[in-house]
Amino acid sequence: MTPNGNQPNYADYDHNHTIVGECDIPTTAAANRYLRGVGELVDPADLVGAHEIAERLDVSRSQVVHVWRKRHDDFPEPIATLRSALIWDWSEVEAWAKASGRLR
Repeated sequence: MTPNGNQPNYADYDHNHTIVGECDIPTTAAANRYLRGVGELVDPADLVGAHEIAERLDVSRSQVVHVWRKRHDDFPEPIATLRSALIWDWSEVEAWAKASGRLR
């Protein structure tokens, strides 16, 4: 429950994906934003899974993204872990891809 007694629209997570607090955001804002980290906002268009990363980097198979995660210590950490997928912030992946020569 939030301090005002409402059910929270979002839970606030730290980088280990542990809930550190809850907040009550108006529904319209909730529909337009995704809460990340400790109060950081990520544009929903920047939320990507392995499939979207592979498409944007013109890689034929999304499994390549998981190989990169294992082989490259500097590959960005996912910002969320779902049962069926990992979610990344595209701006972090894009910066990594440019720095590693995979995107120009």
